[in-house]
Amino acid sequence: NDIGLQVSWLAPTSSYLMFGAEVFQGNNEVLFPYIGEGEAVHNGTGSDPAGGEPFSTGLSDFHGPRVGIGWLKWAPNLWGPHAMMVGASFGTGKRQENHGDNHWLEGTGRFWGVDFVYKYDSPQAYGKGDWQVQGEYIRRTNDSELVRHDNDPPWFASRVNRVDVQDGYYVEAVYGFAPRWRAGLRWEQVGLANRSQRPNPADLREYDATSRISLMTDFNYSEFSRLRFGVGYGRYETLHDSVLDTERLWDAQVQLVVMLGHHPAHKF
Repeated sequence: NDIGLQVSWLAPTSSYLMFGAEVFQGNNEVLFPYIGEGEAVHNGTGSDPAGGEPFSTGLSDFHGPRVGIGWLKWAPNLWGPHAMMVGASFGTGKRQENHGDNHWLEGTGRFWGVDFVYKYDSPQAYGKGDWQVQGEYIRRTNDSELVRHDNDPPWFASRVNRVDVQDGYYVEAVYGFAPRWRAGLRWEQVGLANRSQRPNPADLREYDATSRISLMTDFNYSEFSRLRFGVGYGRYETLHDSVLDTERLWDAQVQLVVMLGHHPAHKF
């Protein structure tokens, strides 16, 4: 839950075109963490080896709204059983970080993304011959400044900046191969751009991407229930004891999906 304001506008055009914007506090957002102004206690290192001395973290108070985002959706008028929608989104906001209770960073987080979905509604019964293809790409940038470092005062004096960049995308397709039956394939990858840059050009940290491929098939028992089976294989970049490693994992899923209330067959 969050406190904010959202507005949207459906343009009076011949095709579907919607614009939207939001402003809110961002209290629960991973991209925009917020701590606020306050004090901490020395941990027995740095400028107070004895420990126990309170000091300011150097973080600012932002009373909000701290986050703003915007988006648009456009659906062209295609012929017959074809439908498509494309979209774009962006956002920016204040962010603060605390690492190890001895150094604090403050700055701005930004993201932007694009998405699409295409659907083909086959004239055959119970979804046979239906197609759906969709995908999304999103990229985020965190631009942070070190406002306090208890263990290394020279770092604090130099106001070190750090820029982190990550991105990710997915593409998936689902096909109705028989009445009530569908099959799908999904590919997703995170970290094509996965780096952390300090002021010194030599201090560039880059990490490999994480990826996953999955297959699924499901049976639509009725208009409000679905039984799904899935299997996936992932290659994950991990960090154990400051050592980068790669883990390869298989997973299998069985899901029962039940829709209650408003759904395509019944409107409440």
